[in-house]
Amino acid sequence: MSWGAETRHREAEGSSYYRHFYLGLIREDGTPKPALETYAQHAAEVGLMQWFHFEDPRLDEAVSWMKRLGTKRIRTGLSWADSFRPNAVDWFDRQMEALADFDVTVTFCFTPQHLGLAPHHTSPARDPQAFADFCAWMIDRYAPAGKSLEIAAPPVPHGLDLSAPELSPLNFDRDERLSAERSIA
Repeated sequence: MSWGAETRHREAEGSSYYRHFYLGLIREDGTPKPALETYAQHAAEVGLMQWFHFEDPRLDEAVSWMKRLGTKRIRTGLSWADSFRPNAVDWFDRQMEALADFDVTVTFCFTPQHLGLAPHHTSPARDPQAFADFCAWMIDRYAPAGKSLEIAAPPVPHGLDLSAPELSPLNFDRDERLSAERSIA
């Protein structure tokens, strides 16, 4: 099967789409590019960045290639926008399970159009807490058990009242909030 190099949002990205077309180690027809051999010599030290589309049919083949090449580390993404698709959790689970043998760094990306300041996947979230909730949900679900994450909290912006009821952790149930967001979508 042939799968052209494309981003999730080809139409929205315009000409920037084309810069992605010739990247990578495998051609569209599945044959290795010359750089593959050089990468294989350094795979354990270098790692890869590989983004997968929602329900990407190339996932298993890509994982097979990465294992054959000796890849140890991979960076990939989990899309906040994709989390609103039917069967999103099944896809996320499948993707993360397929990548379980690697040291995975995850980027949380792509704003759902209905939750952005503008209706675009690159828009900042109207409510940054909603994006933080998605990130927390993904970390809770996929962070390796027993591995502590030490993340320093950013300083509170001057003038922000954390005692406001809508920001109080005591008035916040992430599961209820996520459920409500999805029912709107």
